[in-house]
Amino acid sequence: MVTVDGELNLDSCQLLESLLTDLVEGQGNLAVAVDLARATIEPEAVSLFVEAARRAGLHGTKLVLKALPDDAHDALRSVGLSELVEVLPRRGS
Repeated sequence: MVTVDGELNLDSCQLLESLLTDLVEGQGNLAVAVDLARATIEPEAVSLFVEAARRAGLHGTKLVLKALPDDAHDALRSVGLSELVEVLPRRGS
């Protein structure tokens, strides 16, 4: 489980992308969950999850995005990503 706390923008995406790459490719985890309950996500950061889903799929890893904000969830759905990863909405959504 990776927990993101704070703003997820183009700059902070690099760190998260490196971490997810290591968890999937380096460590070979078969399931990776990203808890976004305390995160705010800039629209341009959605591409990080598109790439993470692609990478996870290539390695047979299940990627779960937990507590994704509604706007980011809608953006992922619009690019077809919700079919590639399990997306759990925020409570009350």
